[in-house]
Amino acid sequence: MSSRDSCRCMLYLIIFPFLHDSPHQAGASAVLDVEIASLLPSTGQLSLALNAPAYDVALAEIQRNYGDKFKFSITYLTDRTTGSCLDLQANADLLISRWYYTTRRKTAISVIILPGCISDSTVHMLVSIWNILIIYSADPPQMMGNRQLSLTTISTAYISIPTFVTACHNLMDKYAWKSVFLLYDTNSAPLNGAMASYFKAASDKIIGQSTVYVTFSSAKNESLTRVLRQFHNVSRVLIFLGHAAQLRQLLEAQVAFESLIVIQPEASHAPWSRHAMELGRILRQRSVTEYNYTAPLDIQPDQIILGCYLAVIIFGQVLNEALEEGANVFDGTEMAKRFLERQFPNDLSGIYICSNGDRLPTLIISQFAIDDPKGCSSSDALKAIFRQNSNDTTKLVELHQIMWPFSTPWPPPNEPICGYRDENETCTAHVVNFSITAIIAAAISVVAICALASLIRMLRTALNTGWLLDQRELTNQTTINPTWSVTAITYPARRRDSQST
Repeated sequence: MSSRDSCRCMLYLIIFPFLHDSPHQAGASAVLDVEIASLLPSTGQLSLALNAPAYDVALAEIQRNYGDKFKFSITYLTDRTTGSCLDLQANADLLISRWYYTTRRKTAISVIILPGCISDSTVHMLVSIWNILIIYSADPPQMMGNRQLSLTTISTAYISIPTFVTACHNLMDKYAWKSVFLLYDTNSAPLNGAMASYFKAASDKIIGQSTVYVTFSSAKNESLTRVLRQFHNVSRVLIFLGHAAQLRQLLEAQVAFESLIVIQPEASHAPWSRHAMELGRILRQRSVTEYNYTAPLDIQPDQIILGCYLAVIIFGQVLNEALEEGANVFDGTEMAKRFLERQFPNDLSGIYICSNGDRLPTLIISQFAIDDPKGCSSSDALKAIFRQNSNDTTKLVELHQIMWPFSTPWPPPNEPICGYRDENETCTAHVVNFSITAIIAAAISVVAICALASLIRMLRTALNTGWLLDQRELTNQTTINPTWSVTAITYPARRRDSQST
């Protein structure tokens, strides 16, 4: 073999891996096939009829913008097992695996974009093994706080589980509340379950923190009497994760609503842009024409649905950038890295993706002001008291001073002076016997309820305040179930709280 032949052979051996490592490289100048798979339930806030129009419209937009380089398509993985969010969660692994191994186009760039509903599934493990990018647009999984478990996972959802839990802990730290009662409705959205688990796990790591974790099912029409008794005996701070109807049962008296503290993204307070209003009209119309579903007029625009639209828009932007920079657009892990620690400005809802792949919203902590002159049916009844910025979740920025409705000073102590059950001997002589009605009322009157309102609105829109009771409703007797009722808080009950706190 001549020296020239040897050189030619060596040159061939060097470039051979590059020629065969990526079979798509040779056709890089051609239009690339991009297949998006999505998984949606048939009912609820994250349903196909309500959210697929957002994906469809966004897909058409990125096709117009990048059609010279990519050919986009979307496949909706639905069957009779995807009725509700809970049904979808139980079958997500099977549906996505079936798509990946049987119907997926093997030569296409594969990506999964879905609202969520699969917090407890192992889908994130599967896509990591397959090295496929997955984007959650509404309901991110609990493991978003651990990047090592989700190397190919990104969330554009305006609800961030770690961020909300951090806000709760920041509020508790500020007022030295160490004993917390966490109430979770197992019949509510899976996101509530993920939030409850994440909160409990985070609290267990805090020295001195005591969290009582209680579950109930609204589907069984369980009485809340037992829950309120248990809460009264162990804490003065209740975090509720569930449906709005049960929240209204917990807050059956006017004065109790004044102790309601709401945590929600700042975007919920901002007025809609003209683009958002027009997009809402288009999506509502497509729900009718394409999916035979008439969405309520007040459900568009909506932050959850806008998150679905923006997930596709941002994906198209990042994919185009990666191709122009010569990156491997078939590598899900590398593609996911391009989303991290980036701000994606737009006129719909600003998005910042942190190093964990989670969207970090700026949160507003508000107090429900029952005496608001504009009326409690308005979103203006929520008075902002703190802000937790997306770029610094370690502290709360005070906006306004809280107006505590009771005679005792704010904040209420972690434990009443006489103990939760008036068990301290020094106070025994001053304890007055009250009826069960007064006891339940007293339990509510001193609680600061940190209700994660954006989770409740998984079945409602950001601007829908149907769970806010009318002033007249709050002053009347409220029935919790057919066999038990509670009257509005009476003066003796409030006096007892004043003495015990």
